Amino acid sequence: MSTCTSCGRDDEDTVAVRRVYLVLPDGAPTDPGSIEELAEATVVDEDEDWCATCRDQYPHVLRS
Repeated sequence: MSTCTSCGRDDEDTVAVRRVYLVLPDGAPTDPGSIEELAEATVVDEDEDWCATCRDQYPHVLRS
């Protein structure tokens, strides 16, 4: 087990991931129905170790 880089939890196994930020273009509508359709995904270069809860809640890609 290791500590989750995202939430700090240290009582379960973690998996190496890369954080993904969803960025809306300027002027895009911000209603919840359109955010995922219009957002551009930006993948962070650094690896992080995330617990299952963070992987369920936040956008990420598994480390390749």
